[in-house]
This record gives sequence, structure tokens and C-alpha cells, in this order.
Amino acid sequence: METQIKTLVSIHRHFRAGRRSHAFVGPRSSILVRVYTYAVCLGTAFLSVASSVARPDDVCIYTIKADRGEIQYLVPKSRFSSLTNEWYPALGDFPVELREHSDTAREHLIKLKKIKQAIRLARVGIYSNKTYAMNTDGSTGASVDRWYMVFGFGYDRPNGELVQPLDYIVVMLLDGTIAEEKSPAAKEP
Repeated sequence: METQIKTLVSIHRHFRAGRRSHAFVGPRSSILVRVYTYAVCLGTAFLSVASSVARPDDVCIYTIKADRGEIQYLVPKSRFSSLTNEWYPALGDFPVELREHSDTAREHLIKLKKIKQAIRLARVGIYSNKTYAMNTDGSTGASVDRWYMVFGFGYDRPNGELVQPLDYIVVMLLDGTIAEEKSPAAKEP
């Protein structure tokens, strides 16, 4: 895992400003990096900032399009904007221990969904969303990347096939804040 993160840091150093990076780390695979421009990212279904969220102070950091509708992952804006969710790949190693965070994510998912069967980590995505500081005159200031991780889990069928349900996902900020899942069936407070 440490080698994969160092590879991610090395690859990220070569990205240019104005691009968004997605790194996927999974079993039996090396890092697959996809680079999209912000214009393309804002148009995709998987990573978008939603305009309607559960509470006014929530930010949607991850969205999945499913047959039954969108599943959104929300965090309080104050948590998302926290300095603890910043990371500058060119200046340092990945700031969190993925093993510890994945264990926390797994425990959370088992409790939340009342999962009885054995599940295992199937993939990890490390993403960033750009936020902009506001200047005192109201204009947009410097941009800062806020980072989060998406842990995808699955279970093994008797024939050994790994099944990865869409909703076996936990989205977590670098500081350990777990995003609240809002599915189409969930009611507004």
C-alpha cells in the first residue's frame, strides 16, 4: 500500500493546475489514474457537487447514479473546509494511514447496513475537490484542494466471485469524518 501511495504522489506531481485527479487502488491491480478537466468532471454522474442537499450547511462530495436514483454522500461544509483535509502531494506523503481508515469504514458500513455476511475491501479511491477562498471584496481567491477517500466493499459468492454492491461504499474525509449517505428513499429532515 505504501508503494502505491508513493506512486500516486509521484504521478500527481506531474498534473497541471486546472485538472482533477482520481486514483484507484484495488487488489490485484496497480494504480490506475484518470485525469479529467474540471469541465468534464462537473458533467459526470459520479463526482459532482449537488445543488440540493439535506441541510444548508452540508456539501455533497460524492454522488453515485443508481437504478433507483442518486445516492449522495454529504459532509458538513465546516468539516470539508477544514485544513486537516488539505494535502499537497508535491510537498509530502499521503497524510493518513489507509489501513486504519479502511478498518473504520468497514466497521461503519457493517453497523449502518446491518451486514451479517463477511465483507472485504474491494477498492479505494482518493479524490480531491477544489474549493475557493473568498476575498474580503467578495471576489474569488486562491484555490485549495480538499481530499477524501472512497472505500468500496464487497462480499464473496460461494464460487469465489467478488460482488460489489453500489451501496457498499463509505466516503471519508482525510480527517476521518464519514460522509452521511442520502439515498432517494431517505426523507428530508
